[in-house]
Amino acid sequence: MLTATSTRRCRKGSTISNQIGTTVPAYYRLSDLDKDTSVIVSQTDAPDSIFGFYYNGYAAVRDSLCPAGWHVPSYDDWSDFIGYLKENAEYWCDNDNSNLAKAVASRDFWFYVETPPITYTINNDAVARPCSPQYQGPDYLNDASYFSAIPAGAWYDNFGGNIDTVTGLGGHEFDPGKDAHFWSSSNQPGSDSTGYFFRLGRVTYDVVALAYDALKYGRSVRCLRDALSVTTAEATGITSSSVTLKGTITNPHHVQQTISTQGFEWKVSGASAYTSVSASGTTMSYSLTGLSPDTEYVYRAFVTTGEGTFYGREVKCKTLVP
Repeated sequence: MLTATSTRRCRKGSTISNQIGTTVPAYYRLSDLDKDTSVIVSQTDAPDSIFGFYYNGYAAVRDSLCPAGWHVPSYDDWSDFIGYLKENAEYWCDNDNSNLAKAVASRDFWFYVETPPITYTINNDAVARPCSPQYQGPDYLNDASYFSAIPAGAWYDNFGGNIDTVTGLGGHEFDPGKDAHFWSSSNQPGSDSTGYFFRLGRVTYDVVALAYDALKYGRSVRCLRDALSVTTAEATGITSSSVTLKGTITNPHHVQQTISTQGFEWKVSGASAYTSVSASGTTMSYSLTGLSPDTEYVYRAFVTTGEGTFYGREVKCKTLVP
């Protein structure tokens, strides 16, 4: 993923406004007057260089913010990312696949990085949260996924008007140093003024989540490289010794790429190495035979282009008892 930090122009060259509260693509900046930035980020006197710009949801949903060959992740892109983290135990904190925030958070710039574990008050009870991004003990380091989410927080519309680093007029930042928010390119269904975003941090503590909010507010943006989309479907035709693997390849961003190989990878559940089999077409199918009865298998669809190999999610199936 590429971080869009400080562009003032859309992909086609049009200028991005810095007027808050509009329905046109806009950017906002962290103001020295709104927060004591020396407390938030002690390493720098220029918070823009750390947190970048905040963009409203109109810049994200219209998908003109990212450079050619890249796009703002959709709701489905973010859902796939969360699903991948949940399926792989190396990203879990305290062996809990809902505690994923630490695996996504950067190792720097999170507010109140302390040991021993920081304690939050939840419903008037003190609760230690070692899986929060703010805590980085020797056994709880951040960023296992290398996503490196920096806690820029969000920007909310209070007063209207321009945003700049001199006056700080027009709004205020929400929890920089404690929260990370990233827009998706997807509207909330049935609404032209609200959209989905990906979030982790103080308010959600040790989890990652998809939520929605008004598009006029400012959040960070990550750009995802355009690629063919690979989906692993549920297996069919399951017997005691065979199964039919299913998957699809789509091209939602009209990527001009030549496919070199495609098919499925499969293994016995718990095994370390996959075996590859080839399949053709945009709707792929492969009959896998010679399997052991009453055994769980894991498989995933894949496609390889000049940009690399892309995988669908892992799916499990179990052969029948003879």
